[in-house]
Amino acid sequence: MPEAVLEVKGYPGSARIPREHWLPTSRGYPDFRCPSPGASARPCILGEVKGDQLLFSAFNPLEGRKDELESLEFGPARQHYSSVSASFWDLSPDGRRIALSECESHGHILILDLASKEEKAVSVSDWSCFTSLAWSSDGKSLFVANWASRGGSILRIALSGEAQLLLHAVGMEVERPVPSPDGGFLAYGEVTTISNAWMIETPKNPE
Repeated sequence: MPEAVLEVKGYPGSARIPREHWLPTSRGYPDFRCPSPGASARPCILGEVKGDQLLFSAFNPLEGRKDELESLEFGPARQHYSSVSASFWDLSPDGRRIALSECESHGHILILDLASKEEKAVSVSDWSCFTSLAWSSDGKSLFVANWASRGGSILRIALSGEAQLLLHAVGMEVERPVPSPDGGFLAYGEVTTISNAWMIETPKNPE
């Protein structure tokens, strides 16, 4: 029998994403992540939208919402992030840090320490328009998907900002990289668009 755990704010569908950042899969807020099973007593994290703010709260799947942990404001007041509905994030395997980014003209990733509330901005040279990200299984780097007109790519980005190209998909978008728990494999989605056209010749009138 289904049982309600907590009420959340926002809408998780792609309708919340501005058209220039549109992807044909469900993505938005509310959204949640949980730490790896080995993380000791760390809570799951819920992300919600309230106006131009992204709110992170701790919750327990059995007991519901715990404490609000952090709120981030988007728009002109924030240097790199302009649209909360176009942002995306992931929780580190140990449940202690959040990585956050959005599609913009320069590659930036924000690392938020949930305990100290300290923020670290990671700048990635020569790359832009990130569309999704995931922590590596050891928490030492990030797998990031980006979009470009020539095709999408998947990068491994160190916390220093150094980027390594793992995959370039010509003519396709790639999204949502997810590493296996042992770090040996990486799953991701591919988005393809096929357009066909036909020419119909008009029969000539008989003489």
